[in-house]
Amino acid sequence: MHKRYVTRVVTIVAALGLVLGLSLDTAPTQAKPIAPEAMQVAAVANTLGSTAEELQTALQILATGQARPRLLKPDRLADSFFDRPANVSGVPGVVVAARDISPRASASVGVRVRATQYKFVTRDSHGVADWATATLLLPVAMSKPQHILVFNDATDSLGLRCQPGAKLASGRQFDLAWGLKQGFGVLVPDHDGLDSEYAATRQTGHIVLDAMRVASRVHPNADFINVGYSGGGLSNYGASMFQQEYAPELNGRVTAYFSGGTPANLSAVVAQMDGDFVDSGILFAAVLGISREYPQVYTLYRPIGLAVGYLMRNACLEEFGALGLLSLPIDTFATPRALYSATARAVFADTDLVGHGRVIPADLLVYHSAGDEMIPYPQALRWYQEQQSSAAPGRARLLWTGSGTHSHYGQRMQSVLQHRILTHYWQN
Repeated sequence: MHKRYVTRVVTIVAALGLVLGLSLDTAPTQAKPIAPEAMQVAAVANTLGSTAEELQTALQILATGQARPRLLKPDRLADSFFDRPANVSGVPGVVVAARDISPRASASVGVRVRATQYKFVTRDSHGVADWATATLLLPVAMSKPQHILVFNDATDSLGLRCQPGAKLASGRQFDLAWGLKQGFGVLVPDHDGLDSEYAATRQTGHIVLDAMRVASRVHPNADFINVGYSGGGLSNYGASMFQQEYAPELNGRVTAYFSGGTPANLSAVVAQMDGDFVDSGILFAAVLGISREYPQVYTLYRPIGLAVGYLMRNACLEEFGALGLLSLPIDTFATPRALYSATARAVFADTDLVGHGRVIPADLLVYHSAGDEMIPYPQALRWYQEQQSSAAPGRARLLWTGSGTHSHYGQRMQSVLQHRILTHYWQN
């Protein structure tokens, strides 16, 4: 057995014993029974690679049933660019800071680029001023892009370290070379916000629109196509549906929204994923992200939900799948049928943007597998049909569907984007 793995297990067991009044040298006949929920918390900690101190804090939360809100939000990064003050004010889209990250971004995407990171004012889901960040990358020889591809990454994560801007600023690998090599500028919003409020539809849409506001002022002659799949599709959905009312000055600048695997109705997504152990990690992560934006959801958590939420506060998408292997259904973490409670229904209603007369002032291309096992096809079809019936003259509405799993269909989307969509709109 690998030495590092053994060390981690011993550390976790020691922390578990510390909180429960045990020690490693306690005789088996003297040991107190360990509560099943404490063992579940320890299993999550081991899966995520949590420290003994983090496990100890989580077990204390489990014992008291209380957690300070700050404990359920992501740790701040050493890079202060991603910080913000407690109270923010200002007009959406106004830049408050900017910096050049070209060398590190070039290493990140694998081609030489000119990369500028912006911090700007936005609005959260409740209309309160906040800050957000985005990165604009240009091929190194380009100064005035004609076309800017807005790439809404399927970040689907709770930690700030997982956000695209943090990866680009630190030189970690991020696949954008294909767009840059085609001669487009690429705008990458950190659409989950500076507290990683993953799956908060209204806020993520505002951030994308404000990022485009920033880029449109820097490059007043460029037009935009938005693309996103899964969590990135959610950002596309929010931006497209709010553009007319939140950022109408972008009308005529945004050519199209190409949205794939889109969770346009979160209650329908929950109904499909709840009880699927494989998806249980990502489902609870989405609930945690929404709770950061809608704190009333925390009232539905059981103590184990608060404890696991603390352990997951910095987790990235690739770690959620491993949590699914623990086979912990959502009712493990929350009161029975919490996701179907009046509190949850009110939050889901606030994130469901269909049925309110909104019309997308750009072309809409919906890409969704009819066999999607995670994000149900009918709710995306409902969105498409509403927009098809209300489209203004000259505005295209296209439904692109087929068969395949959520992941498989997503892998095909980049090829469709490169060889069908971008060549149609931006032929040189």
